[in-house]
Amino acid sequence: MKQSNVERRKRIVVKYGGASLADHERISKAVTAVAREAKKGTKIAVIVSAMGKTTDQLLSAAKNASNGKIGKRELDEILAMGERTSIRIFSVALKAQGVESRHFDPLDPDWPIITDDTFTDANPILEKCRERIRQHVLPLVEKGVVPIIAGFVGRTPDEKITTLGRGGSDTTAFILAEALEADELILVTDAEGIMSA
Repeated sequence: MKQSNVERRKRIVVKYGGASLADHERISKAVTAVAREAKKGTKIAVIVSAMGKTTDQLLSAAKNASNGKIGKRELDEILAMGERTSIRIFSVALKAQGVESRHFDPLDPDWPIITDDTFTDANPILEKCRERIRQHVLPLVEKGVVPIIAGFVGRTPDEKITTLGRGGSDTTAFILAEALEADELILVTDAEGIMSA
């Protein structure tokens, strides 16, 4: 017997921007919204930005400390720390609400977002991203585990950390949604819970 569309479990990709993760209260709202959907049986993948103004603070600190003499590759390693922190916080917060979760860090062997080496403005290699998302992220989503992926961050084929430039977390979200064949992509800026338009 064929399942009706109503019975079929929806697959969504949700991206939280920095403003939506700026403080404990906002992180808690975001995590609660994801946990609520996951407990309904919705299959979810989450992309997170750095919390609040973290990226701006890291950029300012790196440039000031080096008197502006910092290479783009080194800068990317520093800027990526904001998202690399967010994924860990979001994942432990979800687990605390009883939802199985796993964060993906760019240094993980199964990291899905592969780019060229244009540091600070890297271009995703879409075919490789698609292949790795389907191989490493999709099986988790199908099992009901919520993957938490650092937006804005990539890695070259020879494992150097890159960033995708401003708005890069949205790029990550679109790549994930396409490769996962998501029913819906939700970009959350600063709103209560998961909203779409």
